[in-house]
Formats: sequence, C-alpha cells, structure tokens
Amino acid sequence: MKRKILWLGVSFLLVAALVLTGCPATPGVEEPVVEEPEEVVEVPTLSIGETYQTPEVAVTVSEVIVTDSYEYYDEASGSMLSKEASPGTSFLIATIDIENVGDTMRPAEGQRRFHIFDAEGNKYLHQVYFGEDSLSTIHRFPAGEKMEGKVLFNIPEGAGGLTIEYWRVVEMPLKKLAAWVIE
Repeated sequence: MKRKILWLGVSFLLVAALVLTGCPATPGVEEPVVEEPEEVVEVPTLSIGETYQTPEVAVTVSEVIVTDSYEYYDEASGSMLSKEASPGTSFLIATIDIENVGDTMRPAEGQRRFHIFDAEGNKYLHQVYFGEDSLSTIHRFPAGEKMEGKVLFNIPEGAGGLTIEYWRVVEMPLKKLAAWVIE
C-alpha cells in the first residue's frame, strides 16, 4: 500500500511539473519570440565582360547586342532567313560563356538560368534563338567542360535599367546568383 501511495505522489509531482513548465512565467504575459534575422547575401553586380566565379562555375556575359532583326541559316530551305522583332520590341542577344571549373558533374546549366529585368522590375524570359550558336540547356554538365552560345530576349523598345541575371534553378528556393548591368 505504501508503494502505491509513493507512486501516486511521484506521478502527481511529474504531472504538476509538466503543467508548470508549459505555462508562461507571468500569467497573462507571453514571452517575446526572438526571430533570428535572415542572412543577407549580396549578389555581385558585374559589367558586361566580367566573370562571376565560384569554386564550381565561371559565368561570363561577354557581349550584348540590341537589334530589330537577326539572320540565321534555315536547314529546311537551305538558305539564310531573317527573324524580325515584333513592332514595339527589340531583340537583346547576349553571348554567354559557362565553364564547370569544379571537379564534379553540375546539373542543368544553360539558357534557362538567365532572365532580364528592367528598372521597374519587369522580367523577360529567354526566347527561341534560331541561330546555330544558341546556348542550350543541358542537364548534365561534366567537370572541366565549357559551353558558349547566344541567348535571345524580346524586350520592349526603350526599356531602361536592364540587367541580365543568373539564377540557381535546380534547388529550392530559386536564388539570384549574379547580375550584369547592360549600359
């Protein structure tokens, strides 16, 4: 009988301790929640011709051309054709070099990582470039490999404050890694 009373007393103390630890120290006053500030990582802003370099990849936007049209070879017809920008727009064609400088395979590299933003925050995605020197998107980019090509964007005429941005798109969350200012 003494054991039952002893266990009943110990059980009561455990329950009381659990109840008291779940209550705030001062009744009616909640303790403030301290939020840790997010780490702000500054994204490098580069000029055309400069290289964004990490231990895994080196990316250079080496040239930018704004034009109303471009020519390309059409294999079906066996002749040169011209692609015209829609009225009120221009083509922005960027030449981009990417090198896997790391020692492992990189996933999904290429044109889908690039976007253009204007001063108002409008985003312009890459469009189909018919030239034979198009930068493609590959899903396996071996160590030591290089790729070079052109990426086409359709932008409104007179758009200002343009930047080409390079994004991490394989992992979540999406993240801007570097930006090149177009002057």
